[in-house]
Amino acid sequence: CGVLYRNRGDGTFEDVTAETGAGAREQQIARAGMGIAVGDIDGDGRPDLAVTNFAGEPSTVYHNVEGAFFDDVTDSSGVGPASWPYVQWGTDLVDLDDDGAPDLVANSGHLVPRLLSTMASFFRKKGLNSVIYGIINERRKSVEDTGDLLSMLLMARDEEDGGMMTDVQIRDEALTLFLAGHETTSNALTFTWYLLSQNPEKAAKLHEELDAALVTNSTTEQTSEFGILNSKPAQALRLPTMDDLPNLKYTEAVLAESMRLFPPAWAIGRLATEEHQFGSYVVPKGALVLVSPYVAQRDPRYWENADDFIPERWETQSVKEAGQKNIYFPFGGGVRRCIGEAFAWTEGILLLATLARKWKLELMPEQKIGLQPLITLRPKYGMKMRIVERN
Repeated sequence: CGVLYRNRGDGTFEDVTAETGAGAREQQIARAGMGIAVGDIDGDGRPDLAVTNFAGEPSTVYHNVEGAFFDDVTDSSGVGPASWPYVQWGTDLVDLDDDGAPDLVANSGHLVPRLLSTMASFFRKKGLNSVIYGIINERRKSVEDTGDLLSMLLMARDEEDGGMMTDVQIRDEALTLFLAGHETTSNALTFTWYLLSQNPEKAAKLHEELDAALVTNSTTEQTSEFGILNSKPAQALRLPTMDDLPNLKYTEAVLAESMRLFPPAWAIGRLATEEHQFGSYVVPKGALVLVSPYVAQRDPRYWENADDFIPERWETQSVKEAGQKNIYFPFGGGVRRCIGEAFAWTEGILLLATLARKWKLELMPEQKIGLQPLITLRPKYGMKMRIVERN
């Protein structure tokens, strides 16, 4: 961890590397934000923030305003050469001292990249720390097991000394799931709706499954021409629940195929803790090794018609089997695979089923399609679609 800056809370930062020692905790949380940089872009004496994409081209500029908030001034500033001199690798925003103000950490850039700039500002403004800590305190007092994630974290015990997690540790775990599980699920569903709109026969098969799995009988009353009320059986689609998951196999296949073609985590990094040799290649200790689900999951050596949207391919090969072959890993692999994978599958399937039971989405004719591979894979031009109610 090279340099540690503390946010004074007035729009400025001070170098506290010497007094803090920039030790293990800073190293642990310092994620090398590729292309995040700090510099006084507008000459007002306050550090501003520049964010670039993986190609090293300026893409977004944030201006530091009073209260240690950052405003997006990309349009007004014109993101040009002025921001380029301040682009440095390995700068990140993290609330180190838990005062609600984002602090700056600069390191050598060997760790997995993350962009926390806008999120840090969001948490600062909304006061999520105080909200989450309040909920934790209430749960500790009640000692009630509500069966949710927070209860699981509160009840966890260290296998060696039996110790419990601190409030800070629980807060960190909760925010990790919140941060990692929000945009990723949104991106996955966005590309899923796009693929369904371009493959109407697949959308029809999805709707057919939902019609069969979620149908419920009800009774409607109709008045005849003679004024007599007649009861007539009718069918409606109820909301899906966890119990429906075993019957939503094609829905799951649609989501799996969407994440094969457009994995939200398009590149995954691992830090080599020791030197290792792969054939003729030597990976030195401390090197950052990158693997790309986007590349591997479109490799024609492993996938027939690799660029085509074919949910039916998952009828002959399960997600688990493909993962064991290391040809499908949208959630990573090994002991450090995504902690929220099971939740993400459940959430994605139920959200897709909930919306698709009543609606279908059609791509607007003027919508441009492109990819923006930042920390997550997102549509470069957004994804405008028309929502159409199913008959």
